[in-house]
Amino acid sequence: ATYACTGLRTGVCASVNFGNWARMEPDNAAVWLMVASDALMRKDNAARDDALRRAAAARGYDAHTPQLAPLLNDGAVKALPPMVRARLDSVILSMQNRDLTSPYMGLISYCMRGETTDPARNAVCTALADKLLEKDSSIIGSRMATKIATKMGWDASRLKALRDETVVEYATLFDVAQSAYDYSCENLAKT
Repeated sequence: ATYACTGLRTGVCASVNFGNWARMEPDNAAVWLMVASDALMRKDNAARDDALRRAAAARGYDAHTPQLAPLLNDGAVKALPPMVRARLDSVILSMQNRDLTSPYMGLISYCMRGETTDPARNAVCTALADKLLEKDSSIIGSRMATKIATKMGWDASRLKALRDETVVEYATLFDVAQSAYDYSCENLAKT
């Protein structure tokens, strides 16, 4: 419901928000990241900071993002012509990746801007970078974690490994995206 009501504050959506979700799942770091981003949009830095501390302390991490990719394995979809399947794949991928950076905006403003001289802030940012690396399976999550780890001054060998993973992730994504423009039957099947 929270995803469906994003940006809407009328009717049934008036009572659906990240704060209410966080009250239902107080040990879910993913929702606290969303609360932090929502607070940032309201220019409430105290609420953002509190939400990020809660995210760092939370044990769980589940954004409850609907997984749309399995639809592509449905028999009816597999029976479609390759060109139609490729277009459907493109639509599903763009739906899946819609607004990917918005849950991280509060995190970015807290951990990436300004100096890193406050030990309490550094501890929160380090904990959140570790949490993203361990529990966030998205490419953007690992990219955010790498950026924060760099800002926090993590060990050079660990940073290199994180950057290498990011290069491989983006290269794979780029290869798939580029091949989607080759409309041969062979390439459409591969895509």
